[in-house]
Amino acid sequence: MNIINSARTKTSTTRFDVLTLVENGLVFNYGKNGEKEIAFTELDMVYMKTHSLHPVIELVLILVPFLLVLLSAQYIPFDIMIIVAVVTIIPTFIKVMNYKWYSLKIRLKDGSIYIKKVSLEVKIDYLNIINQVQKECFYRNANIMASA
Repeated sequence: MNIINSARTKTSTTRFDVLTLVENGLVFNYGKNGEKEIAFTELDMVYMKTHSLHPVIELVLILVPFLLVLLSAQYIPFDIMIIVAVVTIIPTFIKVMNYKWYSLKIRLKDGSIYIKKVSLEVKIDYLNIINQVQKECFYRNANIMASA
């Protein structure tokens, strides 16, 4: 007989505005709601996740220029229609296929998750913070193992 543990840990997802690295941990700033400091020992995972468009949305966004070209075929000459097709379809296809956004996710040992949407321009800054946090957690865990 299989017994399933129905007790779940309560998780919460919180969005934050600004992340600051301090000596003992991280400080989350919620804008008007204040800030919260979290020690390195409370961190479980810190990572950056890449998101892209859903395939159905990609298909719809790519089909719109094709419909535009199909409708324009009735009203404009063929040589101009070729130019319209190239000018609308190719850039739209490239933009849709390369569209991405990023989110910084910080999971604590108690199960709560902190999320921040990150633009491409500041992605490198947050990756540097993630590397510093992981390095600090590694050194702390190494010191605990060495002293034990």
